[in-house]
Amino acid sequence: MKIAVISSDPSVRGGIQRYTAELIGALESKKDARIATYFFTKKSELSKAVFAIKTLISIYFQRPDVILCAHIQYVQVCILAKRLFGIPYALFCYGIEVWDKSRNITHRVLFEQATLLIAISPYTRDQITEGLPQEEKKIRIISPCVDDERFVLRESSRKDLPNGIGRKHPLILSVCRLSASERYKGYDDVLSALPRVLEHFPTAVYVIVGSGDDLKRVRARIVNEGLSNHVILADDIADDDLPHVYTACDVFCMPSREEGFGIVFLEAICSGKPVIAARSAGAVHALLAGAAGELIEPGETEELATCLIKTLDGGHGRDPMSVRRLIVDAFGRRAFRLAVHTLLDEFKGMR
Repeated sequence: MKIAVISSDPSVRGGIQRYTAELIGALESKKDARIATYFFTKKSELSKAVFAIKTLISIYFQRPDVILCAHIQYVQVCILAKRLFGIPYALFCYGIEVWDKSRNITHRVLFEQATLLIAISPYTRDQITEGLPQEEKKIRIISPCVDDERFVLRESSRKDLPNGIGRKHPLILSVCRLSASERYKGYDDVLSALPRVLEHFPTAVYVIVGSGDDLKRVRARIVNEGLSNHVILADDIADDDLPHVYTACDVFCMPSREEGFGIVFLEAICSGKPVIAARSAGAVHALLAGAAGELIEPGETEELATCLIKTLDGGHGRDPMSVRRLIVDAFGRRAFRLAVHTLLDEFKGMR
């Protein structure tokens, strides 16, 4: 079976990029799959147009049996390939980048033309069907997987960590982009809860691993609120160091209001850490409706502070090994690859 994958560069850090890399790995693990990848690495609209033309020309000569569109920004290429060459395609849908478009009449064609729609969580599926109820029958759910061989239970050691992360504790951790368009991630909520946490744990520190165009504002807020000794903005952590950062923390907290799923929750759990998330969007699915972590009401700073204090005090009451097993069974690489192989078999049945 010949498969074309169109996506942004999966080597760049990010949840969607990690999903794409795992998708390609799952395809490569299928014996009869022949894969052609088309990665867009530029930023300008002109380079995107050139990329689209080159990709269409290659698809014309390669004639894959199916195209997997790993991001909606490339779906126009797939629509043209379907209309011109009759090649079916699946569009992968993650979170906020598709929720609004599915309700917008000018964007509905992007979903309607797809042979199948792949949602990463029941919440994303529900957001799509809210605007396009007629498309529900062609939606399949393939949730992200965690690399459970990379993120493992290990003895905590902070001595080799950069940015002074290992010097203070207890340690609260978030891993996310600091983007003005993604403030829903909840790092502001954690900053708001931090003064109350410090009343109980005066040496606590909050580490945010990530960078983006909101970094300057966040840094100014930390200074203005007198939190400089208790917040570390670790915007230069190498990806190879990430498992060690998870291991070093005492609790992972990202109370995002609009997360399509949240692979970082799984990475923290597989590293043996308690997790706090908002009872909102795809995070509920990622934490198995609360079986794998604490869920708080989004935007409730007092509840968040109470939950952080309780967790730092050892009151989360979950066995790390048992929770890890739940997550690996539900979202491990084996389960993900089985779901991708099932998707390919469905396309085979359409031929």
